[in-house]
Amino acid sequence: MHGKTLKQFKRLTLVLNEDGQVQLISSNNARALKNWDIVAVQPCTEKIFLQCVQSSYVDLITFNVQEKPFRIQRSVAKQAIDRGIHFEINISQILLYPKSRKAAMTNARRIVEATLGRNIIITSGADQVTGLRSPHDLANLGLFLGLGAASCKEALTTNPKKLISHAATRKTFKGILQITEIPTLLPDEQWIVPDNAIKNQKETSDQSDSREQTDSPPTRKRKRQN
Repeated sequence: MHGKTLKQFKRLTLVLNEDGQVQLISSNNARALKNWDIVAVQPCTEKIFLQCVQSSYVDLITFNVQEKPFRIQRSVAKQAIDRGIHFEINISQILLYPKSRKAAMTNARRIVEATLGRNIIITSGADQVTGLRSPHDLANLGLFLGLGAASCKEALTTNPKKLISHAATRKTFKGILQITEIPTLLPDEQWIVPDNAIKNQKETSDQSDSREQTDSPPTRKRKRQN
């Protein structure tokens, strides 16, 4: 990686089996959670899932797709998405266990259907280097799970960046609003806004410059008197 540095983030994944364990992602445990860059939860019941969605200390929700899933209501998933929470699909649970692969694929598709393909993050879930998969392989699997081509790209590029931003905001306990004009964005920052917004901004700017040139009054030459 020439000219770039690799930053490694610390992630905490909490498997929540009982209702009382939800206290781990409450304000009572806020100081401890600040030590982690990403806080992920794996709810095992629908009730716990609902409580995780309502928590301000959750960045990522993951599932064990090998187990029989509970019902994921689309309205609850939308609530999580509106709060900036993302959903993880761990492909190691699909690829490493052939006997349960069919059920795991079905359960993963249910996550895609509940979220409408939004705020999905596809991960290798590898414990060893040999378990890592290329972005191309992850994207192909995303298509097989029902994600569109655009959603697959977001699951590997835009959504992980949004997850990191959400986690950073959680650690500061407040949101920061920064207004930046689109033309001033650096090339590696333009992913924040849609492509059509950048195009519209450029067209508006060009029209404004043209209008200023048209509306400017003509210069008059003053006749010199002797």
